[in-house]
Amino acid sequence: MADAVKHPAKFSPEVMDAIGDITRRRVTRGRRVLDGFAGTGRIHRLGESWGWDTTGIEIEPEWANMDPRTIVGDATRLPFPDRSFWAYITSPCYGNRMADHHDAKEKCKACDGGGTVQVVHEGRRPKVTTETCSKCWGKGYRAYKRNTYKHTLDRKRSDGIVDDLHPRNTGAMQWGPNYRAMHALAWAEATRVTSHWLILNISDHYRKGDLVPVTAWHVERLELMGWTEKERIEVRTQRNREGANGDLRAEFESVIAFRR
Repeated sequence: MADAVKHPAKFSPEVMDAIGDITRRRVTRGRRVLDGFAGTGRIHRLGESWGWDTTGIEIEPEWANMDPRTIVGDATRLPFPDRSFWAYITSPCYGNRMADHHDAKEKCKACDGGGTVQVVHEGRRPKVTTETCSKCWGKGYRAYKRNTYKHTLDRKRSDGIVDDLHPRNTGAMQWGPNYRAMHALAWAEATRVTSHWLILNISDHYRKGDLVPVTAWHVERLELMGWTEKERIEVRTQRNREGANGDLRAEFESVIAFRR
């Protein structure tokens, strides 16, 4: 197993418990289970608890390599025959600000953005010199760490720039047409390879003060593909309170069981 790499959106303990509650009567021991957005592989921990035969698909090698049961691959292009798995259990990206992938910067406070500072040299003849700021190395700004897919994976180059995610990674897609198109393809593949149950962990979020109906879209899309919602658990979890909508956070995530 590879060394741990951070991930911004792992199954929380509360969500893990909810998935256990919603699956215990539906996914019995020995069943094959797939997670098409496996991340660091917490589906395998669930599988160990419940006796499932788990497989993960993850598009970023650093996360996929954290568990040998996870394959580097694309959720929209699964390498499995039809109805290979009894259940598909996953948490796709929510299309929220975790998808931001620009390199955020803030003005260096030490030099007030100027890149240089004045240094007083004490002695018999004190003098003042202008020197390169040691906090930002003359750039005038400092990059700051963000809780996004790109910045948590942290593929940092020698020049300090963080490289982008795989171009088909939905973790870099804000809510919009591209996000919906990619997840429609992923749900088509999930439907093709799954025989009985699909368990979805998803959440809405706020954008510019308005609640974005992410959950409703996913439910509607899956129902168009022949899935029927059988049970839903609303899970109250600690949400990220940073950012422009810090005081407007969806109060819960949903864990939803669908049957074909």
